[in-house]
Amino acid sequence: MTLRKLLHPIADVRADEAKPVLLMGSYYFVLLVTYYLLKPARDSLFLIEIGPEQLPLVFMLIAAVVAPLTRLHSRVAAQTTLQRLLMGATLGLAACLVAMWGVLGLQGAWLYYVLYIGVSIYGALVVSQFWLLANHVFTASQARRLFAILNVGATLGAFVGGEVANALVQHLGLRTVDLLLVTAGVLVATLGFIRAAIRMGEGGDVPADEDADTDSGHWAAWQTIRKSPLLTIIVVIIGLEMMTATFVDFEFKTITARAFPTETELTGFLATFYGRVSLIALLFQLLVLPRMLMRFGVGSALLLMPLGILVGALSLFVLPMLWAAVLLRGADQSFEHSADKVGRELLFLPVPMAVKQRVKVFIDVFIDRGFRGVAGAALLALTAWLGLGVQALALVIMGLVAAWIAAAWMARHRYTAAFEQALRRGEVEMTTTWTATTSVDQALTVLRTGVMEADDKTILYALQALAGRDDERIVEVVRPLLRYPSPDVRREAINTLDAQSDAPPLPEVEERLLDDDAQIQHAAFHYQFTHGASGMQKLDAFLDDHDDPALREAAAACVVRFGTDEQQHCLTPPLIDELLDHDDPDLRAGLAQALADPDDPAAQRSLIELAHDESARVQRVAVQRMGATQEPAFVPVLVDLLADDDVHVAVWDALAGYGADILDALIEAFEDPDTDERVRRRIPRVVSAIPRQRAVDLLMPRLECEDPVLRYNVSAALLRLRAQAPSIDVPQDAVEEALDHEIAVYYELAQALYRFCASTHPESRHANLETVQDAPVPSERLDKLLDERMERSAQRIFQLLGLRHAQRVVRLAYDAIVSDHEQLQALAVEWLDNAVDPRLRRLLRPILDPPSLEAVAATGRRLLGRDLSRLDDALALLIDAPDPTMQAAALGLVPHAPTPHLLQRAEAATDNPDARVRRAAEWVLENTDLTAAAS
Repeated sequence: MTLRKLLHPIADVRADEAKPVLLMGSYYFVLLVTYYLLKPARDSLFLIEIGPEQLPLVFMLIAAVVAPLTRLHSRVAAQTTLQRLLMGATLGLAACLVAMWGVLGLQGAWLYYVLYIGVSIYGALVVSQFWLLANHVFTASQARRLFAILNVGATLGAFVGGEVANALVQHLGLRTVDLLLVTAGVLVATLGFIRAAIRMGEGGDVPADEDADTDSGHWAAWQTIRKSPLLTIIVVIIGLEMMTATFVDFEFKTITARAFPTETELTGFLATFYGRVSLIALLFQLLVLPRMLMRFGVGSALLLMPLGILVGALSLFVLPMLWAAVLLRGADQSFEHSADKVGRELLFLPVPMAVKQRVKVFIDVFIDRGFRGVAGAALLALTAWLGLGVQALALVIMGLVAAWIAAAWMARHRYTAAFEQALRRGEVEMTTTWTATTSVDQALTVLRTGVMEADDKTILYALQALAGRDDERIVEVVRPLLRYPSPDVRREAINTLDAQSDAPPLPEVEERLLDDDAQIQHAAFHYQFTHGASGMQKLDAFLDDHDDPALREAAAACVVRFGTDEQQHCLTPPLIDELLDHDDPDLRAGLAQALADPDDPAAQRSLIELAHDESARVQRVAVQRMGATQEPAFVPVLVDLLADDDVHVAVWDALAGYGADILDALIEAFEDPDTDERVRRRIPRVVSAIPRQRAVDLLMPRLECEDPVLRYNVSAALLRLRAQAPSIDVPQDAVEEALDHEIAVYYELAQALYRFCASTHPESRHANLETVQDAPVPSERLDKLLDERMERSAQRIFQLLGLRHAQRVVRLAYDAIVSDHEQLQALAVEWLDNAVDPRLRRLLRPILDPPSLEAVAATGRRLLGRDLSRLDDALALLIDAPDPTMQAAALGLVPHAPTPHLLQRAEAATDNPDARVRRAAEWVLENTDLTAAAS
């Protein structure tokens, strides 16, 4: 099992959260390393130099000192930014550690009191600062998911800190007091974590709450706690826990101080103990705790620590020896940062966020340290005045634990009740934390309450808590929800029932195959037909013999949408025919995807029918499926579909998938005179995906065809082929001929454009012929059409140049020439002047760097030996062009020059296959005085 799977029940880390979680987890790890470097040093020095009998007094002093220091920390926070606060406190703590290291060489027992109190305050402050920073880095919703994984870093840090402290003292010979210097150095290094975390937080560095008043809020916090049964029991649990932990700490340190009389031995033992116990806690948190919470709920987390301490206290009472003290303190330490910490934090989940903000810090700091002080006073009274020993104090611990267990048991019930209340008020988010830790009993209780009150939110929350649970009671309670009005509830109910190991056949689930919600249909289909071999048998029987045609068709539709390949083979031809006529295009598209057997004639016919569906989406899916099969029978259909403007792109990919085997069919389509013009124009794109010499041979004869669009597509396809396979042979003689032809086309278009423009300056062109009234194609479009055709012709000239020279460089030259950057244009023209031969340079120079449209037209007349300065000659050129749009526009201008040869062309155009050209020609003949034209 991977670490990710182990952590999944306690932490849902998403892609964009990995970096901040790693950073903050590492920061918490380092902080706990520093604390557990100091903790064994503090304990051993105090126990050796002062003695365990003074521990009650120091516990009281810690409680007295921490509270005002914490309030001081809050006041400083209100006057500075968060980054300055954290970095200043970090540097201040490091300086204090160095100062303590320096003064410990002086004489005086008071120094060891200062050390003990200082290290205790250090632990409280670094942990408090960490969570202050964590609340800045993570949002509230992230905190719910991610704080548990941060706690793993803390537990691991405690283990590493203890092991490092032991190694430094026992093996490297460092003095115990020198651990303060090591800690100070590591602490200063954490400043980088603070800077990085502040940058990750939303909005960067921010000041703390200037309106916070920690003193005046204490009474209000007490009042809030008193009014809440759950908060009251939380305070009772924490108070009993802190008092018990203080007694346990005293017992453990008293016995270990007797067992290890020297400073070095005691420091090494304590460091090893803290490290190994932290390792046990880490393994427990990763391997046991998530499963325990899932099975038994939050109550189990609250009871583990007191039960463990109870066993240790009983052992110590019977045999007051070192191993019993280790067992007692080990139970306390092992569960403190794992089960107990998680359980305590989970108890706060039902508490509204506004209330939590008012009381959480108060409980964590003042209640925690205050009860430690109360326990210190009790210890002082019991040991110094009454003279109780280790065994007698073990009985006191057992009494405290008994009260603690009773409080934890009460908390379990108040927790569930508080959750129900919070859900009704809408004060708690739908998070995975509670659903992953509650028990089946708790979830069923909440579910019954939600059903009685028709509370959808409560029902969903309880169903989520039951997800993945296997319990025979679940079916009885959840089954009625399969007909619940809310689709969300119906869906979750099916998923919950599906998780049962012995999921019974339920007619209510069968009904859900007809549900309006597709997700519910999916869940019902999964429930009915996906449980091993029996699921396939049920599906076959259902599709063959079911009495209700609607349910039978619904099941078939689910097979199409959600079924596996094996399940899709259950579709019979009659079922397929039913689905072909279904109104839902998504279902027909799914059917096209499901028809996977190319050897089945019925499947082939159905795919061909779907490829001509009224829905373009269905067509595309069918075309993709046809291409995936590479069945030769589909090739003619796919070639014909190239004429379909909605699906031709999908057809390109489908045909290209056949590879070189498709070339014969494409040649046949090229040569067939009945082939649609759009098919011919789109074939080169298919051929360009087949980098073979035969593909080049197929395209070359069309390099100089009459259709300008096909010419353009052929040269573009040749460029793609050459880019994919530079070794293929593109005959240069043919390319040169095509280049000469395209240059001639460009000059003809330039002459025609000049004839239709009054100005020779390209930027001030306008048609000098007025639009003929009621003409089917406005004549003012003609100059725009000529502009577009000239641009396309220029692009094709560069395509052909790319077949003769370095393709990438030619492309760069073209981009430069059409840009607005004069320097780039000059560089491109200069390169072409030097790259092409003199003859081609003479032809290209006016195109690359035209002085004026008049000069280009004049060059065309000289080079071509053809003069198109007369209107009728220019119109004749355009009417004869293989471009229906150009033909129709030119015919619209014939009434301005109704010469006999133009009228003859108009009469011939009445038989043109293009409807636009026919309408324009008929209009010319209807609106022209033929007698006057003849004279």
